[in-house]
Amino acid sequence: MKLSHYSMVLFLVSLALFVPLMAGEQMNYAVAEKQIQYNNAVDNAVDDALNAARVESDDGKSTFLNRDEAVGFFFQSLFSGFGIVDDKNKQEQVRMCVPVMLFTEDDGYCIRYAGSYADELGGSRMNYVWTDMRPYAYEDKKNELLVLFSFGKDVTIIDRRNGERVEGYYTDLKEIYPNVAYLQSEADFEETRRACIIGHLTEDMEYFINSHNRLAAKAGISYKFELPRADKQDWYRTINDLGLLVLFQGYPMKDGFGSSYNRFAVGSARVRKGRAFYIASDHAGRKWYHCEGCPEVPMAQEQEICFSAKACAMKGAYPCQCTE
Repeated sequence: MKLSHYSMVLFLVSLALFVPLMAGEQMNYAVAEKQIQYNNAVDNAVDDALNAARVESDDGKSTFLNRDEAVGFFFQSLFSGFGIVDDKNKQEQVRMCVPVMLFTEDDGYCIRYAGSYADELGGSRMNYVWTDMRPYAYEDKKNELLVLFSFGKDVTIIDRRNGERVEGYYTDLKEIYPNVAYLQSEADFEETRRACIIGHLTEDMEYFINSHNRLAAKAGISYKFELPRADKQDWYRTINDLGLLVLFQGYPMKDGFGSSYNRFAVGSARVRKGRAFYIASDHAGRKWYHCEGCPEVPMAQEQEICFSAKACAMKGAYPCQCTE
């Protein structure tokens, strides 16, 4: 065999080894790019949900979100980020990948989860519902106290023995309860408060995730949803401000190995009744958002109120000159 023949054989062998490696590298690169796209889509959806959420009421102490509206913005943003705005089937698949959404507020939290109900044909259907607002309640069995924590230093203590209820800044209560160790220093108070709140959030999320697994199994989905371990700093972000926790799991990556995309996203945003915008339609039916007192606002027309320009834009409204 001539030297040129050996060279050709060597070239073909090298090519046979090199091509699969190159294909694998390209696949890994494509998967990494898709992972970044999905990460951004989920994180942006969480931020958009919080930023666009409309304040329902404000008593000077607690701020309440319109949770259903926030969820609507979340999925609207998520579908856009995943590139499935016009694909109803993919949208339903994405919805199934979100077993729980949890809103944290100053004095409690609530969870959006999937439940089932009987339909008119005798079968069962999935329906997403909210839990009642759940307090950050700590059972102090040693001192027979029920302690209700908040995002701040305010605390409510109920004496189990006589039903006496005391509210106030924790430093003002330590003289009333000198034997309660976690009221005697800020470090002990914060440690107990954080442990109480995070314990409630994780326990309830795990419960509803397990419930989602049972419903998913009935729907023929074999993927097992589970609450991942989160960094302490992520949890701390949820117990100092209004927040949204979203578990997204089980979305197929299509990488040839059956991998799934998963994300545990945490967002927080203090929503205040600051600047309000009023959405109204012109004679052509086009929506515009205006500042309060703008002469262009048709006062006889029913107006929609939003508390950020972004929320107005997501409703299809354009900015009036008064907002510049």
